[in-house]
Order: sequence, then structure tokens, then C-alpha cells
Amino acid sequence: MNRFLMILLVVSMSTILFGQKAEYGNVTQKAKYTEYLTKNGDLLKVGDTLKLGKAISDKGFQYITQGGQPCAIWLADKVVFVDHFRSFGTKSQGYKVYVAFKGYGLVPVYIDYDSAIEVGEVVNKNSKMTRDEAINKLSEAKKLLDLEIISQEEYDKLKKELTPIIVNM
Repeated sequence: MNRFLMILLVVSMSTILFGQKAEYGNVTQKAKYTEYLTKNGDLLKVGDTLKLGKAISDKGFQYITQGGQPCAIWLADKVVFVDHFRSFGTKSQGYKVYVAFKGYGLVPVYIDYDSAIEVGEVVNKNSKMTRDEAINKLSEAKKLLDLEIISQEEYDKLKKELTPIIVNM
């Protein structure tokens, strides 16, 4: 009976410690998480897939690192599975959450997701459209309308869809 209670306590504690959801801007300690609510409102979970984009430097990825070193450019376009999320930082400077996937060897690869998504080092097809992306898409549609490639109806439909994203962000 005591052994059963001890096992139950350990399982409960591990769920509390490792079953947490990190939220951008609300992390107050170093910890490991199973979910992450990103800066742009995407909810990422352990087991999700992410597609790596292109490195922004010819020396490697700036926001994707392994052992503190930038990952090589040949990782571009690879699909990776989220292994866990971990926060790093200090109380005085704040904490940042990183997405981890199994790297090459024993050291995990960490992605500064919020920075990487902004510069294209990570591509999340399920990501919500940013304000800038919505503005660019609407501007492009306006050019197509002016060139008479799309109809006024198509433009109005797209404008109606994108306006809440542009106004509310």
C-alpha cells in the first residue's frame, strides 16, 4: 500500500513538473514543458512536426543551435519532431522558451522558435498569419486587382478576411 502511494506521488509530481504549458512572456523559471503558447498564438506540443526553413547566414542557422553552436545550413528543409520545450534565462534578464528536437549525438538541438519563425528559419504551416504577412498579401492582391488579374469580388473577399488580422494586431 505504501509503495502504491509512493508511485502515485511520483507520477503526480512528474505530471505537475513536466506537464506544464509555457506561455510566451509568462515564464518565470528554468523548467521543461510539454506545450508552448508562442508569441503569435500558436500552440506547439511535444510530438508536433516543424519544418526547418533556410539559414539566414551562410555560416549556419542563427536561431537553431546544438551545443551552443549554429546548426549547419544542410538542415534546411528538414522536418523535425518536437521532443520537449525548455526555458533558459535569469530572473533579472527574463526567461525564453526553446523548442528542442533530438540532434545528432547526445546533445539536443534548440530552436529559439519565436525568433526563428520571424526570419524564416522555421516554417510552421499551421502558424497564424502575422500582421505584416497580411498587409503584404493584401498589397499584392491590390496590385493584381489593378492589373485586372483578379476580380473586385475576389479582392473584397480577401480584404474582408485579412482586415481583422491587420487591425487587431
